[in-house]
Amino acid sequence: MHRGFTVLKLNPEVFKTLVVIVAAWFISGCVALQPVPTAARAGDTITLAVGSADGMTTSNTTVEFFAPGVDPDLNPELGTPVPVRNVLRLLPDKTSHAWLARSTSIPRRSSHGAWLSIVVADLPTGLPEGSGTIRVATTSAVAYPRFAATPNGLNIPITILPGTGSPSSFDYSTIDGTSTPGDLTEAESLPHAVIKPEVLPEGSAESESYGAIELDVTVPISNLGGGTVVDRGIAVILDDQPQNISNQTNLIWKRNGNNFNIMLVSPVGMYSYEARISIVPKFPEYYYQISGTPVLNSITYYDLNGVVDTSVPAATISMAP
Repeated sequence: MHRGFTVLKLNPEVFKTLVVIVAAWFISGCVALQPVPTAARAGDTITLAVGSADGMTTSNTTVEFFAPGVDPDLNPELGTPVPVRNVLRLLPDKTSHAWLARSTSIPRRSSHGAWLSIVVADLPTGLPEGSGTIRVATTSAVAYPRFAATPNGLNIPITILPGTGSPSSFDYSTIDGTSTPGDLTEAESLPHAVIKPEVLPEGSAESESYGAIELDVTVPISNLGGGTVVDRGIAVILDDQPQNISNQTNLIWKRNGNNFNIMLVSPVGMYSYEARISIVPKFPEYYYQISGTPVLNSITYYDLNGVVDTSVPAATISMAP
């Protein structure tokens, strides 16, 4: 993507539809029942809002089109594969009501931020005209918040219009007026290690708060170009959750070789599910990669008086995406 000022060329009706879908989703936490756009030509690009998926990628997500009159449940073999181009995450404006009030239940039930997963797919050419059906399927590698809807097995209606379209290049204009194709892979997650707190039983996620959470992890990072690995080539990121604001949660970290010491601090108390942290090599600006298995050596919880709490929830560390 261009690093200067850009203006994305979006159809106004598509933009309005996206806004409505995103706002409605953050109220309900569900999967959108229509694509954007709702009607397209064979060959066009569509987007699908598929809930708040954790671990969703282009390799574990499939999309199929079923022709008018075909029941996907009775004839699943008649689906036409729709190539998935990208899987992205969207977050609302941090000053919006959707973020500050409507999306707080998602982290409690999933141990991850209140994002909306978007599938970008290119309809194949030669599809029959009329009212068809889209089906999205994910593998067991994809997790959803407790009680949340998933796209699996859901019929998403779409109308195929006459004519043949073409995949969107998502062009944008730079400050000098030059038109440049967009690269949505720039908005996808880089390979990283992610620490995931345990999802606690319903009703207990906020039964106990902590003044600090300290994590000691080992993440082997190598410099593919040779030389030492420097801190500025690594990002240690606290998962963005609405509760981080009200709980005034802050993150600090230090590194010694492959060992990371990470501290979360809250003056008013935070919850264990807030301790989701990603360690990301800033590739390709830095030619770094995680070259071994990440290990969570320890996680220590402190109460608001600084006393160690021995009855603590578990957490895991793994590679993502």
